[in-house]
Amino acid sequence: MAQAQTIPTPEEFLSVVQEAAPKKLSMVINRAGKEITVLIVPKRRQLVDRFGNKSEIGLIGISRAGTKSVRHGVFQSAWRAVGETWRISTFTMDAVGQIVMGQRSAEDLGGPIRIAQMSGQVAELGLTSVFWFLAVLSINLGLINLFPIPMLDGGHLIFYGIEAVRGSPVSDRIMEYGFRFGLAMILALFVFVTYQDLSRFKVLTNFVEGLFS
Repeated sequence: MAQAQTIPTPEEFLSVVQEAAPKKLSMVINRAGKEITVLIVPKRRQLVDRFGNKSEIGLIGISRAGTKSVRHGVFQSAWRAVGETWRISTFTMDAVGQIVMGQRSAEDLGGPIRIAQMSGQVAELGLTSVFWFLAVLSINLGLINLFPIPMLDGGHLIFYGIEAVRGSPVSDRIMEYGFRFGLAMILALFVFVTYQDLSRFKVLTNFVEGLFS
């Protein structure tokens, strides 16, 4: 039986709904002081945003009434920033896990080309969106850097952990092979996401067609 989860913000609610389709969701809604239990099934839909990007998400047919800015104190802002960082981190790790398990398409991965494209798109939405995008990008890069892959900080932590357990560092040969393996993984990931970007923007298709036209 799934554990009950409190959803305090619209952003978290959207994340749950978008990732749930086509699973059933049992929700307890507080309406005018009265709790109402409803069972909903988000439908999977493909959306195209204003920039032409396609994505498949779960929808239940509702939208927010609008947005407003709220000012918080210094300490409350810091606390909410920590909470938002945790939310984004867990959402990112869940998405990575779904891709590894085959529950989510690898097309959601993007490389330098997609980052550059999204940067230009976000810049059109205003300075607030730019700061938000930079924050999300920084969090994602930080998470990747903590992956247990040699060459990354996460890989170094693994070696430090082994050293703490054994009481002595691993041999130079093992570290060398580990770093080679890590470098190969990073290069393979870079080539894969770059290929995804080129395929998404039809760069390869246009190039091949140009050769034979």
